[in-house]
Amino acid sequence: MRKQPARFLALLLAMLIVLSGCGYLPTDNTNQQTDATAESEVFQTEAIPEEDPSEQDSKPDLWIMYGTDTKTGYPPVSHFKHVVEQFTLEYPDVNILLESIPQDEESLQRLRTQITEGNIPDVMVMSRNSTLITDPYQAMQNGLFMDISEYYDADTELAEEELHPAIMDAGVYDGHRYIIPYSYDFPVAYVDVRQFESLGGSLDMFDGGIMKLYESLFATGNPKLIWGTGISYPSQRIHSFNCLPELLDYENLEVLITAEEIAQFLKAVQSARATQPFDTEALPYPNFMTKPHLDELKTYGTWMDYTSMYIGVMPEHVTNVGFTKMSGTEIQAIPITAADGDLVADILYYGAVGAGCEKPELAYAFLRTISTVFRNKPPFIPHSIMSFGWPVRITDSAANMANGSRDAFSEFKYFYLDSPFPEITNDDIPFLDAEIDRVHFYTSLESDLSDIIDTLNDPSTGAPTDVDIDAIAADFVKELEQHLYEG
Repeated sequence: MRKQPARFLALLLAMLIVLSGCGYLPTDNTNQQTDATAESEVFQTEAIPEEDPSEQDSKPDLWIMYGTDTKTGYPPVSHFKHVVEQFTLEYPDVNILLESIPQDEESLQRLRTQITEGNIPDVMVMSRNSTLITDPYQAMQNGLFMDISEYYDADTELAEEELHPAIMDAGVYDGHRYIIPYSYDFPVAYVDVRQFESLGGSLDMFDGGIMKLYESLFATGNPKLIWGTGISYPSQRIHSFNCLPELLDYENLEVLITAEEIAQFLKAVQSARATQPFDTEALPYPNFMTKPHLDELKTYGTWMDYTSMYIGVMPEHVTNVGFTKMSGTEIQAIPITAADGDLVADILYYGAVGAGCEKPELAYAFLRTISTVFRNKPPFIPHSIMSFGWPVRITDSAANMANGSRDAFSEFKYFYLDSPFPEITNDDIPFLDAEIDRVHFYTSLESDLSDIIDTLNDPSTGAPTDVDIDAIAADFVKELEQHLYEG
């Protein structure tokens, strides 16, 4: 974590752009906000003296910067502390400075300036929508992360055959590894087939991608099917980049999507959200496992009548399999593809070594400690079972996810709660074998597109017309171009 000399100067502007960026699942995250909004928290093991670790030249030290998901507060501070504790069991004399990304803009800008001046954290562990690293692709391109191929390739305990190859490849740029992904996700439709078909649905509706599915379900005019899409639920965030064809070619600096395609997508979302079959505020979020609020639901019928299907995330299948085994209701899980037919996965959580780190082998060992912790049991927290995504280490991952779910279930009221949660294996999760066509890091662009989507049906500002949307789409394509060339 020492200041680096002039070799960083040529990268300063590029780094600043990556750090500052360009201008989906609803959850009760009250319990997480204390962790997520902490400006900076320093965690020290007993081996660390009171003085500033940067002045301790007699011992190796690591400056570790972590970021929690700004929407869910996940992973919590307690998780990172646990990783440090496990790491110091093997490296008891290492001084560690553990800091969270500051949430106030002034402190965040000060950190960005510090990094562009060459004082880069030794280890950066980031969640999906990090406010510090707003584009991991460009961070790899522009030299913010160190090439760790030497340590990764020599890692005899990695058990690479247990890792999802497509997800791991996302951390490689120009033949060099810069990032270790830890978890991923893609949208999945969960369908009670018997109930879904009795309401007029058909499994053929799932063959053409997420937007075609929306169109097919809305064409039925059946509010019970429409609600299951989640698209008209006020808090639902559209899986925007999982719906669209590939947007950018970073290596060739090319925008791959047209303004017409963006406009078509925005108009489809606006039309779908304008169809309100009933007061969605009175209904809890679609989910098979959550105990219904019966007083709120009696206007619309029974809970299961309105939960014939819903679109969620991969980890939810752990609870759905549990529900199936405990109740006898069969839930089918169907991965949802983009408009071009690709199955697009998101990286939710990853780690990297900062450029110029003086102890890269030690920093890599810390990144590997995170992998080991996840192998034993993914860290769940109350009210955020689904926030972590699916572990990139596929082997025995379903059983490990179920173990974590058991701990979290005590915080919820579920159907059949008195029954023991059943054993679950990878054989119960068939989509783990699904071929992933594209892997996507969340960037500031997706946040910008989500903000646009939120304005499409905003009664306070008035819904934009088709002409307005065409102009919005054209401006967004210009933003894509600017993002590429300034990065």
